[in-house]
Amino acid sequence: MNLEQWNKAVDAWVEKQNKKSGKVFKPGVGMYPPKQEGLIVHEVGINNKVATKDLIRHYADAIGDTNPLWRSEDYARQTRYGGIIAPPRFIDCIAPPYGMGMGFPDFGVPGMNPLNRGSNITWFKTIHAGDEFTVHDRYLEIKEVTKKDRPMPRLFLFNGERKYVNQREEVVAIAEGGAIIVGSGPALKGPDPAFSGITRHKYTDKELEEIDRAYEAEKRRGIEVLYWEDVREGEEIPPIVKGPLTVMDSVAFFHAIGYTTAFRVTHMLMKVTPDWGIIDPETNVRVPAAGIHVNDAIARAQGVPFAAGFSAQLEGNIAHLVCNWMGDEGFLKKLDCQSRRIYTLGDMCWLKGKVVKKYVENDEHLVDLQVFAENQDHAILMPATGTVRLISRS
Repeated sequence: MNLEQWNKAVDAWVEKQNKKSGKVFKPGVGMYPPKQEGLIVHEVGINNKVATKDLIRHYADAIGDTNPLWRSEDYARQTRYGGIIAPPRFIDCIAPPYGMGMGFPDFGVPGMNPLNRGSNITWFKTIHAGDEFTVHDRYLEIKEVTKKDRPMPRLFLFNGERKYVNQREEVVAIAEGGAIIVGSGPALKGPDPAFSGITRHKYTDKELEEIDRAYEAEKRRGIEVLYWEDVREGEEIPPIVKGPLTVMDSVAFFHAIGYTTAFRVTHMLMKVTPDWGIIDPETNVRVPAAGIHVNDAIARAQGVPFAAGFSAQLEGNIAHLVCNWMGDEGFLKKLDCQSRRIYTLGDMCWLKGKVVKKYVENDEHLVDLQVFAENQDHAILMPATGTVRLISRS
């Protein structure tokens, strides 16, 4: 397939996918069976229907969050919740926001690599241990955002909406987002030029000592109430640190969200969706493309210089920062995260932010935040905005 043929195939694929725009469906549980009626590829559906205490703890471990509200029944019983609740981004364990739409896009065209572009989530209810979920997906559309002065790679935004509904028929959260699809064409050899300049950092003893001090200095407000009246516009949020990112950090997230299969299940998934498999250049074995998160060779086969961290884990880190600041009595209403730079093994994640606005709306006392994650070179990995509801002294 030459470049002209490839471009025509991509155009046809976009047209085909956008015919699904506006359709709503309920994804099933798990990624097996890999093919369901009406779907031409396997879906990233519900990984876990029930928010068990163990699963909540596993998720908290996977983002490095030691808040006892997520893990200690004795502690949680003393709060207004009366028991263990889940961190806001626990919805990744139920059904990952980046899987919304009609499952994985059915590419059928080589050189098309999807990357999580972040998500805009609104929460309406707290997730309690024992809650059970269904999910409603709405496919939106694919938009091309290729720069006119740079025709390659071709860039697309894959959009969808995922609604999380509990056993009481309450809408707990609505996520909007999807993927950035990098179309590099049939001639790609080695890392995609979109990721040029990314190197692996070797840390000095001084840097490692700074990281250690930052971990030890992490502060969590916890049961102490942060009153709306006490918040000042412009005040900084106490920073926290994550990293350097290791394979085990990514494996922990894989495990927590349930996005893993093995042997025959994996074999069948790759059989029904060939694009989901990547040839490992070191073994000539077809392996899941998700190996991009733990294996440099698999990442390079997809045009990425090093194994890439999960954007969803990065979003969970940002939510962790906000929860530490707002305390157990605060409620995270909105969080809009945007992936700006690939996050690779060995990268640091420094999480920082500030208050930009406080106001009252519909009898709620709200605070708007600007938060971000940056790496060891101060490159912004993910900027975000959030809205928190606080208790008023009045």
